[in-house]
Amino acid sequence: MRHLLRFSAAAFAVALLMSLSTPAVALNGITFGTPALSVNYNTLQFRLPYTGDDNTNATILVRYSKGNSFQASKADTAVVPFRDTQLRRFTGVIPWLDQGTKYTLQITVTDPDGGGTTITPAFVTTLASPPHTIPANRLFVGPSGNDANVGTLALPKRTIMGAVSALTAGGQVRVLPGIYYETAWLQQEGTPSSYYSIVGHGNPDSVIVDGSDPTLLNTTWSPYLDNTGAQINAIYYKVTSTATTANVANIVAGWGQRLHTKQTMDQLKNFAAYPLFPSQGWFKNVDTLFVRLEGGADPSLTTMHVATRAFGLRMTGKYWRAESLTVRFTSDKGFFLGHFISPDSSATGAVIRNCRGYSIGLQGIYGNNNVDKVLVDSCYFEDGRVDTWGYNASKLHFEENTTGVTAVGRSWVIRNNVFTGHANGVQVVGSATDTVTKFGGADADIYYNKVLNMADDGIENDTSQGVNQAIWGNLVSGCIYGLSPNPMYTGPIYVMYNVFDTEDSGGIKMGGGTTAAIFFYHNTFTSAGCYSTSEHVGGGYKNVVFRNNIVAGVQAPGCFRYPYMDDSGGLDTTVTTFGAIMDYDLWHGVNPYGGYLQWRGITRPWSYVQGVLGWEAHGVTGAPTYVDSAANNFRPTAGSLQLNQGVRIQGINTRNKTGTALVSGLPDVGAYELGVTSPAQPPFSASRTGFTGDDDPTQTGMAFAMTSPHPNPTSGVTLVLLSLPTATRVNAGVYDVAGREIFQFARAAVWRAGVHELRWSGVMRGGSRSTPGVYFLRVSTPLGIATRRIVLVEN
Repeated sequence: MRHLLRFSAAAFAVALLMSLSTPAVALNGITFGTPALSVNYNTLQFRLPYTGDDNTNATILVRYSKGNSFQASKADTAVVPFRDTQLRRFTGVIPWLDQGTKYTLQITVTDPDGGGTTITPAFVTTLASPPHTIPANRLFVGPSGNDANVGTLALPKRTIMGAVSALTAGGQVRVLPGIYYETAWLQQEGTPSSYYSIVGHGNPDSVIVDGSDPTLLNTTWSPYLDNTGAQINAIYYKVTSTATTANVANIVAGWGQRLHTKQTMDQLKNFAAYPLFPSQGWFKNVDTLFVRLEGGADPSLTTMHVATRAFGLRMTGKYWRAESLTVRFTSDKGFFLGHFISPDSSATGAVIRNCRGYSIGLQGIYGNNNVDKVLVDSCYFEDGRVDTWGYNASKLHFEENTTGVTAVGRSWVIRNNVFTGHANGVQVVGSATDTVTKFGGADADIYYNKVLNMADDGIENDTSQGVNQAIWGNLVSGCIYGLSPNPMYTGPIYVMYNVFDTEDSGGIKMGGGTTAAIFFYHNTFTSAGCYSTSEHVGGGYKNVVFRNNIVAGVQAPGCFRYPYMDDSGGLDTTVTTFGAIMDYDLWHGVNPYGGYLQWRGITRPWSYVQGVLGWEAHGVTGAPTYVDSAANNFRPTAGSLQLNQGVRIQGINTRNKTGTALVSGLPDVGAYELGVTSPAQPPFSASRTGFTGDDDPTQTGMAFAMTSPHPNPTSGVTLVLLSLPTATRVNAGVYDVAGREIFQFARAAVWRAGVHELRWSGVMRGGSRSTPGVYFLRVSTPLGIATRRIVLVEN
C-alpha cells in the first residue's frame, strides 16, 4: 500500500505540472447543430444547439416567412434568441402566428472566430384548432337510457362508461342533458388525425358529471350534542360506511356553499381559537361526517353534495376531446389527465373545450408529468368560496391546491378561459431538477384568459425551468399576486400585453432563487388598492427585463406601496446581459414621501432609479389614463401620458402585429396601443362570466359567418356551421332551384351567440327524400344573410 501511495502522489505531481504548463484551449469558433422546432396554435418555439463559442461572442439572427420556403422579401424578424449556456443552445418563441399555417425559418449565425453559417430548416405548420367533428360512429347517453341499448338518440345508453367501453376507433360519446354520478375513464388511444371525443349534447351547464354521493343529497343529519343534550356550535353529523367516509374530501352545501376542511374536531367546535378560518366547515372521523353550515343552518333542510368520487373525467388515452360538459363536486380533480406515475406521455394531445367546473375539491384540470400538447380552450371554472376565506384559510391547508388548471407537461395551450375564486388560477409548473431536457412546463402558451379573485396567485409558473413560455393578453385581477415566477431557473419567459390589476400585495412575486430570463413587455400593472408592480418575497433573483410597461404603486390609507419594492436586496443588479433591467417604462407613484422605489429598506426617489441604479434612461413618471379602469378597460385615452413612450422591441412590436402595417414611430407603453386591435390585444370585453351552447361560441373576434357544406356533393348528411357573434333572430331553410322552401331549420327563432350546426340529410319537410339536384341552404338574420349551394347525388 505504501508503494502505491508513493506512485499516486508522483503521478499527481506530474499531472499537476502538465496542467499548469499547458493551458486548456478555448473553442471560440461556433459549430451549429440541427435546429429543433416545435409549434402550438399561434406560436413557434425554436432550440438551436451549438458547440464551441466559449467566449460567447457569436450572434444569431432568426427570420421567418409564411410558406414552405423562405421568402426574404416577406420575412419578419423573430425575437432576440436567448442563450442557454448550460445546454449550449439558443432558444426563443415566435408569437402571434396564424393557426394551421406553414412557416419557414432562416437562421443566420455570425461569429468573428469562425463557424458562421446560414441554415434554412424544413418548414413547420402551426396547429389548427380541432374541428367540432361529428363522426358517424357516435353513441348517445341519456338519463332515461339503458346500457343494453344500441346508443342512438332514440335508444341511448344509460352511463357514460357504458358508451365509452363500446366505442370504436375515432368514435364519439354524445351525452344528453342530465346528471351522471360516475367517473368517466377514457383509456382508448386516438391519433392526431382520429380523435376520440366525449361531447355534451346541449348547454354545457345541463350536461353534468357529479362527484357527490346521490344517496347523501337529501338525507337527515343529526344534531351533535354534548353530555347535557345541548347542541354544540350548530354542528350536525351523519354516520356512513367507513369506506364512504374515507373517500370524502369535499362537501358543498346547497349550490356553491363549499365547506372549509377542518384538520381537527376542535377547529370545528371552537371557531374563536381559529380566527383566520371561516366559521363553518366539515370534519370526518372513521365513519362519521361532521358539518357546520354558514349561519348554523340545518343541513337536513338543504341539498348536501358530499364528494365521494375523486375525478369527473379521467384521461389516460391519447388524443381525446372533451367538450361542452360540466364537472362538479369531486373530491380531488375535475379532469385528471395522465397516470399517477407513468414514464410515457399518456393523455397527450387532449382537448378540453367549452367545459365548466364548479366547487371541485382540488384542481379543475390537472395534467401529470409527460402529459403534453394539451389544449384548454373557452372553459369556465369557478369555486366561489376559497377566495372569500382569505389567504390564511387556504395556505398550508387542503384548499391551497385548488386551481383552475395545473399543467406539468410540455406544450400546453391555455386560452380564452375564465378562472375565478380558487387559491391559484393557472399553474404551469415543472421541477428544479429537470436540467437535462427542461421539458416540464416548457413551450406553454397562456393567453386571452380572465383570472379573477384568487386567494393567492393568478398565474403561477414557479418551480419550472420555464423554457419558451409565452403569456399574453390576459386580464388578472383581484388576486394577491398577479404572477408568481418564484422560483424559475432558465427561461426565456415572455410576459406581454397583460393587465395585472391586483388589489393586494403585488403584480409580480419575485425571489426564491430565480435565475430565469423573464421578459416583461407591454404590461399594465395597476390597481386602485394597496399594490406594487413587483414585490420581493425573500431569496435572490436576477435576469428580469422590463420594457414598455406601466409600473404603478398606489398609496392607500395604511398601505405603503411603491411601484417597485425590493426591501431586503433580492435583485442582483450586476447581471447586465440584457441591458438595463428597466427602461422605457411609465412609473406612477402616489405617496407622501415622494418615493418611487423601496430599495434595501429605504424609500428612494426617481433620481435614485436613474442615477444610481442606471435604470429608466428613457422612462417617465406620471399618471396613466384609461378608458374605464373600474370596468377593466385599460385602453389609453387620447392624450394619455403612456402614448408613444415605448421602444420598438425586436420580434414583439417591430412587425405587422399592431394593425395592417409595421409600427411607425414609437409604440405606446402598457397593454394596449391607442386605436389598435391586434392578435396581442383582444377586443375589450367588460364582462365574460360564461358561455352557452354545445360548441365553442367564444372565439375572440367572432363574426357572422357560415362555412361551406361538407361533404359536398353529398348522398347523405351534409354539415354547415353558422357563427353568430350575439343572440339574434334566425330564419334558416333549404330551397330548391325554383325558390321553394323544402326544409326548415328555423322561422323567426332566437338563437344564442356561438356556433350552430345545420345538418341536412336530403329529406323534405314531410320526410320524403329529395330528388338529386342542386339546392340552396339560406340563412337570414339581422346580422347578415348567407347562402350555400348543395349538390345532392344518388345514394
